[in-house]
Order: sequence, then C-alpha cells, then structure tokens
Amino acid sequence: MIARKPDDPTAGAAATLHGVDDVRQKTRRLVNAAWFPLLLWGTIVLASAPAILAGGAMIAFYWLVAAPAGLVLTARFFRRRSFEHGLASRHWRIYRGLGVAIAVVCFALGAAGSEIVSAVGPMYAVGVGVLVFAALSRVASYAFASAVLIAAATLILVGDPRDPALAAALVEGGVLLVAGLAVLLSGGLRTSPGADARRVRTG
Repeated sequence: MIARKPDDPTAGAAATLHGVDDVRQKTRRLVNAAWFPLLLWGTIVLASAPAILAGGAMIAFYWLVAAPAGLVLTARFFRRRSFEHGLASRHWRIYRGLGVAIAVVCFALGAAGSEIVSAVGPMYAVGVGVLVFAALSRVASYAFASAVLIAAATLILVGDPRDPALAAALVEGGVLLVAGLAVLLSGGLRTSPGADARRVRTG
C-alpha cells in the first residue's frame, strides 16, 4: 500500500490568504474610486474662474448648472463601480447625503452676499465634508486635501486678496485635482497576489 503524502498546511493557508487578498483588492478598488469626485469637482471648481471674472449673474448660473450635473455624474459613477465589482460601500447612503449637503451649503454660502463669505465659506464646507469622507473611507488623500482646504480658506480670509472668489476657486480646484491624482496613482500600486503566500511559506 502506497503511503499518502500529507497535505502541505501552508498551501491551504496560502489559498485562504489569496482569497482574502482578492476581496481586499476589490474593496480597495471601489474605495480608491474616490479619485473620480476629486478630479471631477476640482475641474468644475477651476472651470468657474471665467464665470467669476465675468461677474454678475454668471457665477450663479454656472453653479446652478454645474453643481447638479456634478452630483449626478458622481452618483452614477459610484453606482456603476459598485455593480462592476460586486461590492457596495456600507457608507453609500451617507456619501450620497453628505455630497448633497455639501453642495447645498456651498450654494447657500456662495449666495450669502458678503464677498469674503461667498469666497471662503464654500471652501470651509468642502474642507469639513472631505474630512468626513476621509474618516469614513480611510483615504489619507482626503484628510490631506481637507487640511489644505481649511488652511487655505483661513489664509484667504485673513489675507483678504483683491479677488477672494477667484483665489478660492483656483486654490480649491487645484487642491482637489492634486488629491484626486494622488488617490488615482496610489490605487495603481497593488500588492502582488503571491506576496501573502510567500510570507506564509517563510513564516
């Protein structure tokens, strides 16, 4: 009778870790999709500069069109992303509600009347909202963007530039774009599937 070679226990552990790693990677890809709203809203904010320079009712008209469009595009992107990966964030409803709340608060502060409040108020609102996103998603780039936005809003408030609205738009848009690129690039740095298996064999 031929003796059966006992199964290698590390092989089973490696397979289990590989399965866990696969789920983790899918979750990370969904969370790292945070690059989309950062890049989208950074672009929308920067694109408001011509409307700010034009003055008058142009800026109000711009945001009446751009804000709803941005919310719809963001919602559709995350919904499609969750279906593609078979995962849905447990915080999805909070994300959606927070996004709407930020847009409403920004529009209200932007229409407040005072030039400086209209300029830095939305920056503070976005900064606080992004900080909440950072706490929920645990994306470091969100926390960094929040800190920079709040600090920049404070500098604009204290410095009182000649055109605070334009300064706020350029800074806010730039910060969001840089943060979005950081999230996008960090999402591409993936751990090789065999890394955990090698640690099991050598452990």
